[in-house]
Amino acid sequence: MAGGKPSPLSLLPMISFRRSPWMLFVLLAAALHVAVLVAGFVQPRPTVSIPWWPQGSLSLGVESVSWPFALSLTALALAVLLTAPARGVHQPLAWGSSLLILVAGMPALFSGNFLTLALAWALLDAGELSVLLSQASTNTERGRVVAIFAARFGGMLLAVWLAAVQGAEGITASLPVPFEAILLLAVAMRLGVFPPHVSSVRQSGPLRRGLGTTLRLASPAASLWLLAGIARDAPASRWMPWLTGAALVAGLTGALGWLAASDALDGRPFWVLGMASLAVGAALNGHPSAALAWGIVMIVCGGTLFLASLRETALAWIPILATALLVGLPYTPGWYAAQGYLPLAGGAAWVWMAIHFLMTAGYVRFVWPGSAPSLLTRGERAAYALGMALLLGNGIFLGVRQSLQTGRGSWEHLTGLTGGALLLWGVQ
Repeated sequence: MAGGKPSPLSLLPMISFRRSPWMLFVLLAAALHVAVLVAGFVQPRPTVSIPWWPQGSLSLGVESVSWPFALSLTALALAVLLTAPARGVHQPLAWGSSLLILVAGMPALFSGNFLTLALAWALLDAGELSVLLSQASTNTERGRVVAIFAARFGGMLLAVWLAAVQGAEGITASLPVPFEAILLLAVAMRLGVFPPHVSSVRQSGPLRRGLGTTLRLASPAASLWLLAGIARDAPASRWMPWLTGAALVAGLTGALGWLAASDALDGRPFWVLGMASLAVGAALNGHPSAALAWGIVMIVCGGTLFLASLRETALAWIPILATALLVGLPYTPGWYAAQGYLPLAGGAAWVWMAIHFLMTAGYVRFVWPGSAPSLLTRGERAAYALGMALLLGNGIFLGVRQSLQTGRGSWEHLTGLTGGALLLWGVQ
């Protein structure tokens, strides 16, 4: 419209990266995001089966519990690319690596059986391991990288064993109680919850925000979606008390480490550990929607914070919305995430609540301060805002969708929403 304010999309051609592969990568990520979005509404759910050996085959399919994670990861990849000009980093190899990590994670999210899941985990780990080893500059750092992947390898071996036992049975099919406990153990090992450990490999340079964020969040997402399926049956086993104790210890370790970190990027491994522990705890307590919501919060809120490189008044809506998603306002994933511990009785509920509080306190500590804005073109600033809006909008969309599916919400949601909005306004 003549004389009106230009839209963010109309300003994209003003970006200095427009003649580079950046625009191509943005279009590829956008196409993948739209494809995943559409796949979630197609009925019947699309499935693909590929013969692998006489006793089994590879199977891929869109599941209701994994689709939100796939949508969030594609939104994250698109946000990484759209915010790249604001970071002033012209690294086509890093952009391509982010997309490759994303593509490698999709088979794990859409795995239809345990054989496919084990192979997808191996593919994702191989890609992440090669990237991290290429960035490690000392033997100590390389040894730390290998040690981190040892626990993940153990989880993958458990998936291989389940593939041999279950054969072509689907992952979302009802499993015997011992098998559910083994699957939960495999997921906990890959997330660093059992045994509790922090996957800490310090990254330096300008790639910490972009490629580093993709690396940190893609691998946990490839395992977290399984918790929602496990939580539907709330497996009871002699291993459950041990896993619950490990999850509480890991959650406190992650929350305290996150709160004490010098900055958000250094604290990123603790963020993943703390949020993953909350998801595991929700699964152990039999709350599938809460387990799913914690994973969405980890990706959306974490991705927003780790990609945030601009702090100015015009962009104040970014930290406000991100904090609102985390604190548990109604119609947000954080609201459903908190339902994983609120109905509990006893001391465990208070510990989970304390972990949530500490994670939120650390988040607010990192999200509000910031440096002076960089000198950017209008197009670069618009691309940054668009990337953040897409990522946060994904979180809001999934929260509202979950509300419509569960039938929860009405006056208690509206009351909490109004009170939370006033609180955030006061903080700002």
